[in-house]
Amino acid sequence: MRVSESLAILRSFAAAFAKSYLWITYAGDAVILGFKPPYALDLASFASRAQEGDVAKDLKGVRLDDPLRLLAGLALEAGAVTEDPRILPVTDDRPYLEFRAARNVYIPHTVGENLAFFAGEVWPVADLLRNLGIPSSAAEPRLQTLLSANRAMMRAVAAVAASDPKAADLALEAWAAEPDGEQLAPLLEAPGLLARLAHPSTAVESLAAGAARARLTRRNAKSEAELARELAAALAILRRGLTLAGLDAPVERGLRRQIAVILGETRDYEGALETLRPLLEAPEPDPTILRIAARAEQRLGRDREAADLLARAAARDFRR
Repeated sequence: MRVSESLAILRSFAAAFAKSYLWITYAGDAVILGFKPPYALDLASFASRAQEGDVAKDLKGVRLDDPLRLLAGLALEAGAVTEDPRILPVTDDRPYLEFRAARNVYIPHTVGENLAFFAGEVWPVADLLRNLGIPSSAAEPRLQTLLSANRAMMRAVAAVAASDPKAADLALEAWAAEPDGEQLAPLLEAPGLLARLAHPSTAVESLAAGAARARLTRRNAKSEAELARELAAALAILRRGLTLAGLDAPVERGLRRQIAVILGETRDYEGALETLRPLLEAPEPDPTILRIAARAEQRLGRDREAADLLARAAARDFRR
């Protein structure tokens, strides 16, 4: 559907609820949730429920096991973008979307157009917390990082869908913005991206190329020898990235994370910890980095150090 029709659905939905919120995932799926008053979100309760039983299992399956990552998908209040009187609600006696659905199948780039529009409407972190009644907390910097990454991902997917010449640059920007660096797969169709990853010349290209090679290796290796050889090649690409220009904080974090993960797979736990050390000593280390380091400490039998790292991670992203 076109943007105007998405807004019509939001307007119709918002008319039925005191509060209605639009959530957009990294994959571009959209969910609208409606609430009747009174409504306020308690972040600790939200985080706890997101980690219970089948809910946690389902969320983990779509990479939303981190409660803050889930919250970062909240784009905006549905009624806030539908005040234009030209946007007509969809009603029982005026179901005009019924007559546009078949026609829209033949309109190109509608997903990209929607994502590009809503990326410009996404709440900044201060507005998100205020509108949900959440007091500022220690998790705010990480939530800001995740919100920025979500917006970058939306813009990149939009550019890929529209075959935008800048899509490869936006894809790499989204890759670097995502702390876990796992969302490259839907962006590989960006024009020219695969060619750049074949011969990476920048730090961010090295990050994407090394991580993508490691992922494909884990999926397709036919023997332990092939797995070890290809992981070593990915490791060399990532390490070279640390020596290249343009090494800003998100890219360095991504490179060191990927290197540490591969070293952990090859049981070089001390090497993984040494790689992560500059990140662990930062004033506000990323919880994912803390958890990777905790796993390495556990493998080395240093349970107390691992417990300390996990406690620091939980304090920042509310995962148990």
